[in-house]
Amino acid sequence: MKITPRFTHIDAKLATVHFGLHVGPASRQMFRTYRLQQRLAHRAACAAGQQPARRELHTALGRPTRSRPAHPAAAAVSLQRRELHSVIPAVAEAAVLGPAVTQFLQMSPPLAGQVLFLSPMAAMRQFRADGTTGTVSCLPYAAMSANGVAWTTYGALASDLTITLANVSPALLGTYYCYTFYKHRAPDATALPYFGAAAVFSAGVGVAAVTLPTATAQLLIGYAGVAVCTVMFAGPLATIKTVLNDRTAESLPLAYTLAGVGNCT
Repeated sequence: MKITPRFTHIDAKLATVHFGLHVGPASRQMFRTYRLQQRLAHRAACAAGQQPARRELHTALGRPTRSRPAHPAAAAVSLQRRELHSVIPAVAEAAVLGPAVTQFLQMSPPLAGQVLFLSPMAAMRQFRADGTTGTVSCLPYAAMSANGVAWTTYGALASDLTITLANVSPALLGTYYCYTFYKHRAPDATALPYFGAAAVFSAGVGVAAVTLPTATAQLLIGYAGVAVCTVMFAGPLATIKTVLNDRTAESLPLAYTLAGVGNCT
C-alpha cells in the first residue's frame, strides 16, 4: 500500500506529515519537486492570464485536497459579517452622502478658497489708510500670486475649467496685493526677495508648460503648486518671531489667518 504524505505546514528546512514523522532527505527532495511543480503550474496559469487558487493547483497536480467543515456557530457569524459588510456601505451612502451633502462637499472648497483669496482686502485698506504696512510680511501675498499662476496653468494643461477658473482670482488678486504692499511698504519691510521669487516661479511654470511634454509639465507644475500652496497657508507665520518678541499679534493678518484655518478645515 502506497502512502502519499500530505504536507500541512510549509517550512524552508522542515515539514511535518500527517503521520507525525520528521521529513528525511528523500521526503525533502519530494517536497522540493512538488513545490517546483506548483510554481511552474502557477507561472503557466499566470502566463495564460489566469490566477488559479491553491486548491485548483493541488487538483491540477493530482494532489489530494481536504476541506474542514465549518462549525455551525462560526458559519453563522461569517454570514452575519458578510451581510453587515454589504449593508453598511449602502446605509452610509444613503444617510451620510446624500445628494445635498455630496453637492455641498463639491461646492464648499472652491467657495472657501475664494473667501481666502478675498480676505486680504481689509489689510489692503488698512495699508492705504495708515500709509505703511508696519510689521506685516508680504509672503502670503507673493505666495498667493504664484499659487494662482501654478494652478491656473495646471488646469489649462489638464483641460479642467473647474481648476482653471477657481485659480484665476488668486493669480490676479495676489498680484494686486503685492502691488499695494510694495506701494505702502515700511522702510524696513522685506518685499523684493519675495516678489522676485514669485516672479521667477511664475516664469518657470510658464516655461515648463510651453517646453515640456504635457504629462511631464502637468506633473512638475502640480508638485510645485502643492509646495507653493503650503507656503501660502503658512505665510502668516513669517512674522512669528516678531509676534513672540513684541508680544503682540499686530503683524498677523487676522482675516487671512482665519480664512486659511476655515479653508483647511
